[in-house]
Amino acid sequence: MIHSFSVKNFYSIGKKIEIDFMSKEKNPNAAEMYLRAPFNEKISKISFIGGPNASGKTNVLRALSYIKYLITESVADSCSDKMCRLIQFTPYEGKEDTELSVNFSMENEIFSYSITLSPERIKHETLNRKKMNASRASQLCLFERKWNNDKKTYFFKTRDMDHIDQLTAMQDLIDHNPQASFISIFANYDTKNGVLYKISEYWKNVVSNVQIFGSRETNHSMAELSNDALKKIYNNEALKERVSEILRKYDV
Repeated sequence: MIHSFSVKNFYSIGKKIEIDFMSKEKNPNAAEMYLRAPFNEKISKISFIGGPNASGKTNVLRALSYIKYLITESVADSCSDKMCRLIQFTPYEGKEDTELSVNFSMENEIFSYSITLSPERIKHETLNRKKMNASRASQLCLFERKWNNDKKTYFFKTRDMDHIDQLTAMQDLIDHNPQASFISIFANYDTKNGVLYKISEYWKNVVSNVQIFGSRETNHSMAELSNDALKKIYNNEALKERVSEILRKYDV
């Protein structure tokens, strides 16, 4: 589950903002409102972002969709023979880098993923894992990738990725995919029990009706349900009039 995420310099978002779903322990243990997370954390199921039209609310969720894209699809999107190209986004300040991060839990472990990028390339990327060992928690940097502009190559290091470390072409794969995330590149080379593969599969199941290019319904079953509901409302005169009253009242 997603614990929090942050975004800086992304579309209409300038200064760094963080969306935190963590709840205080003293809040009621209502199953319909909270989920239990590793390390006895409590996550809120419901959060609210308020603001007038065109204030940037959609861009907050668009950032989360962009994180999903980076993790699951960036290596496969629009690839040419030479390199892959990121789906372009618009930074708030064109000369500044964009920063995205997310904390999420999976199989009783908490992961922290952060990435710094420009529209041209990924500049810095890290993945940390926190888990319980015996009676205490430990934190480990699973990988770090950083662009060296002087040498025109990436510095990288990995931990606990024996299967990935056996690849002889790691440096070439990283250098030739400057616009693809480390996870997206190497999840395809990982085993089904490997951490990168499992993270990629986890994020493929993250669903949002706000995508990189704006709002649209991506869950087909929900779209079909909405269409069925609208048809029933339209064909029921009493219900149709009541819904019309509500829509007029709120001037949508």
